[in-house]
Amino acid sequence: MNPEERARKWRQDVPELCGLTLQQRIAICNQVSKRIVFLVVLWLTLFFVVIFVILSSADTNSALYNLLNHTAETINTIFSGDPSKRYMVALLESLPYILPMLVVLVGPIWVMVTAFRKLMLFSAARKL
Repeated sequence: MNPEERARKWRQDVPELCGLTLQQRIAICNQVSKRIVFLVVLWLTLFFVVIFVILSSADTNSALYNLLNHTAETINTIFSGDPSKRYMVALLESLPYILPMLVVLVGPIWVMVTAFRKLMLFSAARKL
C-alpha cells in the first residue's frame, strides 16, 4: 500500500482528516505509521526480554518450565510423526498448544494497530 492509498483508507475511519489536503493526510499517516511500527517493535522486544528473563530464572522443576517443555515435546511429536502427514495438518494439530502464546504476542499488536491508530490520527489531526 503506497502512502496515498493509506491516506485515503485511513481517512474513512477519522472524519477530522476529511478537511485536510492529501499531502497533510499523507504526512499525518506517515507519522502515525512510524509510531505504530515503533510501538510494535518495542512490544516485541519487551515480550521476548520478559520471556527470556522468566525462562532463564526458572528452576528446571518449576511449573512454567514443565509446561513449556511438555508443549515443545508434544509439538515435536506431532511434526515427527508419519512422513506422509502434511505440514499443514501438523500445524493445525499443534495450534492449540501454540495459540495461547500467539494471543499474548499478537493481541496487543492488533489493539495498537486498530484502536491506537485512530486515537493517534485524531490527535495528529487536531494539532493541525
